Parts: sequence; C-alpha cells; structure tokens
Amino acid sequence: MNIKWEGAIQMKITLKEQECIGNSSFSGQIVYTRAFRETFREKTTEIILASMGLILNRVNTIGADYLQVLTAETDNGEIKFWVISDEITTFLLPSDY
Repeated sequence: MNIKWEGAIQMKITLKEQECIGNSSFSGQIVYTRAFRETFREKTTEIILASMGLILNRVNTIGADYLQVLTAETDNGEIKFWVISDEITTFLLPSDY
C-alpha cells in the first residue's frame, strides 16, 4: 500500500511499498546529502518532516525496513528518494548511492 501526504508545500509525498517488514526505528539523527538539498532547496525541511511522519506511521503499525523509498511529485515531474535508517537517518537520492 502506498501512503500519500499532501500539505502546505503543495507537493505530494508518497511512501512506496517496502520489500520486507523490518524493525528499524528511524530514530537517529537526521542528515541529508548535498544532492538531496540541491534538488528540493527551500522545501527540504518540509519534505523531511512529511516523510518522517509517513515512515514513523509505518514503524508504529507494521514495522519498517531500514530502506524506505518515497517519491515527491513536483512541477518538474516525480522525484524518487530514499531514506535509510542505520545509526543515523539519511535522506538521499538514488544517484547518491
């Protein structure tokens, strides 16, 4: 099941289905890559907050794998990004990996 969020940023954030259920907490310090920041610019913080809300909902319901895949629908099309939970929570683009 894909979960969607639409808010003040006028952008739809979609949390994609995960490959497997896990026990990641996504509770570490949040960081993001330079490419992520350059892509989303002034919307970076709002996208992170909206994404974390969707991910934490998954953590508290079915359990979350360490890798979460999301998309943001922008005026320039759909942008895929990842959130990885290790000791820290990292927001990155697939091209960063």
